[in-house]
Amino acid sequence: MSGSKLFLLLYNNKIMSRLCNRLIAVKQNKKGGNPTFPPSKVTFIGLRLHL
Repeated sequence: MSGSKLFLLLYNNKIMSRLCNRLIAVKQNKKGGNPTFPPSKVTFIGLRLHL
C-alpha cells in the first residue's frame, strides 16, 4: 500500500510541477506577447486531472 501511495504522490507532484511550469511560462509570455493559456484555464484543467 505504501508503494502505491508513493506512486500517487510522485504522480501528483509531476502534474503540479507541470502546472507550475505552465503558469511561469504564461507569466513570462505576458511580458512579450499573448499567453497561450490564461492561468485560470490551466488550473481548471489541473483540477479536472485531479478529479
